[in-house]
Amino acid sequence: MLKEALAYENENLHFDQLDIKDKIQSGEKYDLIFSNAALQWLDQQEQLWPEMITMLNPGGKLLVQIPSNHDHFTLQTLRGIARENPFKAALKGWERGTAVLDIGADAQLLFKNGAKEMTIYEKVYPHILADANAIFEWTSGTAMIPYLEHLPEDFKLQFANEYKNRLQQQYPEKPVFYPFKRTLMSGVF
Repeated sequence: MLKEALAYENENLHFDQLDIKDKIQSGEKYDLIFSNAALQWLDQQEQLWPEMITMLNPGGKLLVQIPSNHDHFTLQTLRGIARENPFKAALKGWERGTAVLDIGADAQLLFKNGAKEMTIYEKVYPHILADANAIFEWTSGTAMIPYLEHLPEDFKLQFANEYKNRLQQQYPEKPVFYPFKRTLMSGVF
């Protein structure tokens, strides 16, 4: 996306790929901060939002889209498997929490940090997937990765297979309706 965006750059518009934590420390200011499906990977959202807002020039805009599917069966199942032995022992109690706040908490943070205007809503993006294996493929590329990164090598396949089995039990039908929720928010500061 950034490569394609270069065609639109000019003296007033520039696109950067940044590590938000490094940029917060830099003290640089922006007219727009935009994030699409990235901030859910960063913990401590209650601190992150105010830090990002300080990076905005007066009148600057914050535009964010983050998945908010943390209460869906797929993610609850990953957490549940991680709480069971032998995985709990192999993970040494580690569990992937959710960094995503509910939209009311997001709105409160924007308000407390000076939003003059804000729009926050949650939208369901309906995905029709072929079967439970397609759900496995969808979630194993994102949600399952942190678990596999924390598991010893000899537990990874067993964990993935247990997850796949539970998805197949939950979703025997074909095709499968997968309601993927995302929070979309904007604020002017």
